[in-house]
Amino acid sequence: MLEKVTFFLLFIIIARTYSKDIYGSIVALFALFNIIMSFFDFGFNIYFQRESALEKKDISEEIANGLTVRLLSLFPYFLIAFTYFLITGGANQLLNYLLGAGVFIFGINNLLNSILFGRKLFEASFRLLLLARIVLMAGILITSFSGFAIEWTIMVFILSGVIHFLSLSIYLSRTAIAGLSLSLNPVLLKKIFRSSIPLGLGVIMGWLYDRVDVLILKEYMGEASVAIYAVAYSLYKFPQSFANGIFTPLFSNLSRAFSMNGYLTFTDIKKTLKFLLVYSAVVIAVVLTLGDQLVHLLYGSKYTESCLFLPYLMIALPFLLLNNMTGMILNACYKEYYATMSVVIAAGVNVAGNVMLIPVLGVTGAVLATILTEISILTVQLFFIFRFKLINK
Repeated sequence: MLEKVTFFLLFIIIARTYSKDIYGSIVALFALFNIIMSFFDFGFNIYFQRESALEKKDISEEIANGLTVRLLSLFPYFLIAFTYFLITGGANQLLNYLLGAGVFIFGINNLLNSILFGRKLFEASFRLLLLARIVLMAGILITSFSGFAIEWTIMVFILSGVIHFLSLSIYLSRTAIAGLSLSLNPVLLKKIFRSSIPLGLGVIMGWLYDRVDVLILKEYMGEASVAIYAVAYSLYKFPQSFANGIFTPLFSNLSRAFSMNGYLTFTDIKKTLKFLLVYSAVVIAVVLTLGDQLVHLLYGSKYTESCLFLPYLMIALPFLLLNNMTGMILNACYKEYYATMSVVIAAGVNVAGNVMLIPVLGVTGAVLATILTEISILTVQLFFIFRFKLINK
């Protein structure tokens, strides 16, 4: 929740401080680097949270191998980025690579943090993250409102990531959860990849269907259109921030319940399901009533056009929240292949929808593609849950 709220505020500050073109460019860069980063996630975050939740005595060697692979991925990560910028322009812009470095560091931190999530050490995770994000927000406020160039704002982003990495490393070592080291064991990596790669493919497809619309919109309509869409999209996705406070411990609980019983019960998800339905209804009602005021209050009058698209995006909110839960059920029950398959289908729907609709309808096309995508992923995941009878009454 803290992470989502921090980035929500971060983008608000950037949107209000800089021009629509700069804001749209930053949104597109974050989308690009998160998509590239997803190819080198390898499913490790979900894998290590799930394995840590089983309370194994020692997974240090697995973590050492996972961390080494992720660090080595830095080279192809930037090579892909350089190639993309060479083709589209911007290969020599410092801002692009600074932001890419920040996203990479944050990706490493997510891997380490997943271990704390698996052990249900949420208070420790929160404290370590809070320290880094206080630095981030304080630095962003100083650089933005003092008239510094956007590159200095991104430098603060990198500093926050480094502070978080160091604090996570020290905590894991001192608590003997995992003394961080580097190792490459082909046999152990084969075992890890056998389970994690399907999870990793799901992560790739998830980022594609979540953010490829921004890149397509940028190519067809320009940075200003990306900015208009991004404001509406951020308000649509923001309610998920608070739902994540439920999803994160839910995954650990479902993983443990399935490992003990070989199935889940409706009781395991009943409270979460009720909350998501009521919560989405309340949020939609608030946005339909106060959406225009929220856009003007948070982002300013230059984003008035975003008000036109926000109500339609909210149609997808219940599906977005519910497919977070259904995806966790599949992953917790070791049906990661089917979770991945559902996201692959959704990514196909999203990419095809955006390619066909954005050239014709512009931002409206991106909105329609988002709605269709969220409906498709929930439908497919429910089909697999019922097919394999993962939930017993």
